[in-house]
Amino acid sequence: MNYVNVNEEVNNEDNRKKSEEDLFSLYESSKESRAKVLNYFVQESKIVDFIEKVEGIGDLSKTKLEISSISNDSNSLKAKIEVEGGWVNVMTAFSLIENLPVSLSINNAKITSTDSTGKKPTKVWNLELDIDALITK
Repeated sequence: MNYVNVNEEVNNEDNRKKSEEDLFSLYESSKESRAKVLNYFVQESKIVDFIEKVEGIGDLSKTKLEISSISNDSNSLKAKIEVEGGWVNVMTAFSLIENLPVSLSINNAKITSTDSTGKKPTKVWNLELDIDALITK
């Protein structure tokens, strides 16, 4: 082995160590960001808490909110939600669902109205939608 080959090997080893240090530094500096990303997923152990949070939107928005079906696979939790109430209340519920602190998609949103019967007729608004939230273990 000559001097040039040894020098090359030393430089390669130095570069490898520098790359490891840079990678470890990146790993350490991204801890907070990685923790935030995990918060966008529904933890598998907290699915019931998430469902209760969705159900609580009914009380917060002063609407009748029902989850008519729930299913999950290894990657996502799917639910069909029905909301009934006054226009402002239904839109409040919709906004609260949209802004849940998890990554979810809303599909098949449909808003309809019916006239209520009684002494003071008013419109009753119905919102039906499907949500799909990501799950992690």
